[in-house]
Amino acid sequence: MPPVHKTPSDLARLVGKELRKRKTPSPSDTILTELFQTLYFSSLKTEESQPIFCYVVYINPDDPDPAPPQRIVNDRWSYVRLEERIPFSVSSLIKIAKASDPRTSSFAVYHDHNEKLFIWGLVDQGNRYFDFVNFESESGPERPGLFQASILGVGHLAAYRGYDRIAELNVDSLIIESHDVLRHGPVKKLLQPGMDRFFTRVAQLTDIEIDDVSDWRAQLEFDFIATLSRLLLRIRNFRHGGALLMTPDLNHAELKLKYKTPYNRLRIALEHRATNLILKEISESSIYDIMEEPDSETISAVFCLEESIASDELTDSNSELDGAVWFVSLLSRVDGLVLLSFDLEVKAFGVELLHQVPPPRVCRSTTAAATARSLHQVDYQHFGTRHRSMMRYCFNVPGSLGFVVSQDGDVRVMTRIGDVLVFWDSVRLQYDEFVRQRRRRDAIEKYKNIAQQHAAPEPAVQ
Repeated sequence: MPPVHKTPSDLARLVGKELRKRKTPSPSDTILTELFQTLYFSSLKTEESQPIFCYVVYINPDDPDPAPPQRIVNDRWSYVRLEERIPFSVSSLIKIAKASDPRTSSFAVYHDHNEKLFIWGLVDQGNRYFDFVNFESESGPERPGLFQASILGVGHLAAYRGYDRIAELNVDSLIIESHDVLRHGPVKKLLQPGMDRFFTRVAQLTDIEIDDVSDWRAQLEFDFIATLSRLLLRIRNFRHGGALLMTPDLNHAELKLKYKTPYNRLRIALEHRATNLILKEISESSIYDIMEEPDSETISAVFCLEESIASDELTDSNSELDGAVWFVSLLSRVDGLVLLSFDLEVKAFGVELLHQVPPPRVCRSTTAAATARSLHQVDYQHFGTRHRSMMRYCFNVPGSLGFVVSQDGDVRVMTRIGDVLVFWDSVRLQYDEFVRQRRRRDAIEKYKNIAQQHAAPEPAVQ
C-alpha cells in the first residue's frame, strides 16, 4: 500500500515528470528534491516571529533569457545578479526571504556541476503576473525560467510551469487538481440566478436588445465569478481568516446581524464595468467596419470620440470595482461573517450563525459536480468553530452557499445537496492555464457562431 502522507520528494518527482513530459530539459530528481525540501523546511521557520513567504524561479544564470520577444515592453521582467552566490539552504533563505515578496519579485535559483543549489540573483516585475492571476488586470506577462515554486504558508508549497500549476503540497497532502466549483456543478447552479439578473441589468443599461447582448454572456459570467474569486483571494491574503454567506432566507432567521450595512457598490461597479466593456467593443467594431470598406478614406470624429469615452469609462469602472472589492474584503476581518446576496450586495458583517443542529452527514467532494462516487464522508467534529457553524447553517437552510477562509489560506465552499452537507476544498480561485484555455475556446466558438450566422443563406420566398 502506498504511503498516505506525501512529502517534498513526492512533489519533486511530480515536477520532474511534468517537465520531462513537456520535453523540457529537467534537473535531476535529486536537485528537485533538495529544492522543495529546502522550501518546505524554511516554511516551518519564522524570522522575527514572522512566517516565511517567498517565490523562486529556476533559471540558468548562463542563459537566463534564451528566447526574448521581438518587442520588449518596459515592464517586462528582468534579472539582477548578486555579486556572490548564496547557498540555497534553510538558514540562507530565512535570512534573505524578506528581500523579496511573492507579489513583486523572486529569487533566481540554479545548480552547479556538483548538483548543489544556489541563489544567484533576483527577478523583478512580478506584480504583473500576480495581478493577472488574481483578476486584478486584463493581461498577463510571459513567465521566466524553467519552472517556478513558492512558499504559500506553513508547510504549503506550490510549483508552476508558466501559468499552469503543476501541484501543491499542503503539509502532507499532494494536490494535483483544484476544483473549479464556481464555474461548474451545484455551486454554479446556485450562483446562476444572480448572474442571470446581472445579465438582464447590463442589457438594460446598454439599451441593447438582450439577444444582441447574448454574445457577451460568457464574458459577463466570467466577470461575475472573477469578482467573487477576487473577493475570496483578498480575504485569503489577509491571513486572518474570514467567511462569506449567501442565503435565500431574506428574513435572515437564525442570523444575528451585528452590523447591518446595505452596500450595493460592488454590484453596481460590476455592472458599470460590463456596460462600458460592451460599449467600448461596439465603438471599436464600428470603426473597424468603416476601415474595412473599400471606398473608406476617413473615419468620423464621432466614432473616435465614442471609443475614447468608452475606454476612459472602462478604466474608471475597473478602478471602481477594485475599490469595492477592497471595501467588502476588509469587512471580513471583523469577527463574524459577511452576509452577501446572490447579487453580490452586502447586507451585514460581523454576522453570527445561530443554528445549533449539526448536519447528519458531512462529505468532501473530489469533483466540482459532486457525484455520488466523488463524495467521501468526514467527521464533522474534525473542523473548527467557524467551519462547523457554517455547516450547520448551510444544511438547515437549503440553497445557502457558504465560503470559509482559514487563517492558513485554505478556502472551502459548502452547501446542502439532498440530505448531505457537501464541501469542497482546493477550490480554484486564480486565473490559471485551464481557465485561460477554456476562455480561448469559448471565444473561438463565439466567433464561429457569428460567422455561420453571417454566412447563412437567405430564406427562400414561398
